[in-house]
Amino acid sequence: MDSEQLFSSFTRPLTDDERTQILNAYYHPYRGEVTQAIAGASAPVIHFSIHSFTPVWDGQPREVEVGVLFDPARKFEHDVCGKMMNRLTALLPGMAIRLNEPYHGTDDGFTTYLRKQFSDAVYAGVEIELSQKLLPGHMQSLVDVLAEAIAAL
Repeated sequence: MDSEQLFSSFTRPLTDDERTQILNAYYHPYRGEVTQAIAGASAPVIHFSIHSFTPVWDGQPREVEVGVLFDPARKFEHDVCGKMMNRLTALLPGMAIRLNEPYHGTDDGFTTYLRKQFSDAVYAGVEIELSQKLLPGHMQSLVDVLAEAIAAL
């Protein structure tokens, strides 16, 4: 609970007891179940985390609209994301799709934790970042495109 990044600005003001309840109700069970599912898998696992990001940061517009984040040192992830990038580019012509933008694929997070638990041969952690400017009115089409791109892997 000491990490400044563990809680958002909305939950940081909560008491230690309230934050502990949140961790015990959501954070720990989710992370535990995902970790157990990967450990129990009979084939290599591709784990997708999908997030949104603000299109303007520190007053500067971001040029990326869809980001595909991964650890380039991990061959499995590199291969998966290359295929993902090709498919997304074909399905979303004219859209600004970038690898490891607007964040680095190696930034601290759940996928980073899981990479330490599982070898490159059995785990690929891929994060998809969608600009919030795309979400109003385009959510279903984005979901459909992502589903098609993932299914093609």
